[in-house]
Amino acid sequence: SSGPLLPAHAVAIGDDCSACHTKAFQRVQDETCTTCHRDMADHAEPALQSHVGLDGIRCATCHREHNTPVHITITADALCT
Repeated sequence: SSGPLLPAHAVAIGDDCSACHTKAFQRVQDETCTTCHRDMADHAEPALQSHVGLDGIRCATCHREHNTPVHITITADALCT
């Protein structure tokens, strides 16, 4: 294990790594995130994503699991818009 799960994810999936990692030792794909988080709106309109720097960016680029301290969203000042 590369680190702890976010507590909410640990409650939802327990120790089932395959719930998110559909292929062993490969990154989680955005489609897997949106399977559970289907009600999550886009952070920017799809037509504007390249203008705000989100074009081609994976969910896990900013929303990191297995992270210490256990916070799902990176809040670095560099990400402020």
